[in-house]
Amino acid sequence: MSNRTGLIVGGSLGGALLLTIIIGVSVGGSETTPSPPANSGDSYTPPPYTPPAETPTASAPSTAAVPASPVRRAASSQTLLDADQHFRTLLDQGTAILLSEAPYPDANAGLQAMDEPGSAAARFSAFQVGQHPENDEATQIAAFTQADAAFTAENEPADISTWRDTLGQVDGAFAKWEQVAGSYQISEVSRSDLDAAASAVSTILRDADVQARLVAKP
Repeated sequence: MSNRTGLIVGGSLGGALLLTIIIGVSVGGSETTPSPPANSGDSYTPPPYTPPAETPTASAPSTAAVPASPVRRAASSQTLLDADQHFRTLLDQGTAILLSEAPYPDANAGLQAMDEPGSAAARFSAFQVGQHPENDEATQIAAFTQADAAFTAENEPADISTWRDTLGQVDGAFAKWEQVAGSYQISEVSRSDLDAAASAVSTILRDADVQARLVAKP
């Protein structure tokens, strides 16, 4: 009798436990199941999807270059022309010294003349030391920097860079001219050789003038 009672009680407890598990599963599953419409006889249509409103973006600023004013262009052009004239003046000054006296008969005579104050040899030597036209990059850089400052990266004319590259050749031309000038003073080369060396310098300066004038044009 006691064994039967125990089985009944045990069976009852087992059934209750199973019922509790089933109820728990049903309740847990109901949390993820969409609620049916209030009236099961009515059809349910979900609302249409409305995308979020887009935030308007600012339009990109215009990158069109604003031309430099004619006044700025003209001023820059003149700055470059002044630099060209500086080197032209140096060439004229040196040539005037060389032609102020007849060439010396030989190197010894030229060396002796170097010790004579006021001689062409002494004055040309002082000219070379004081003016150093073959190594006057400072004038070129200063002119380019000043002219370039009148423009922006967008509206700077290419002629400024072309002028810089052209005038940059004058150093070598002046070095050659000074070498020929020294030989001319001691009668090792002719006047035509001196003129040819000077002409090479003048040609560079003339080409630089052309580029400098183009800077002033719109």
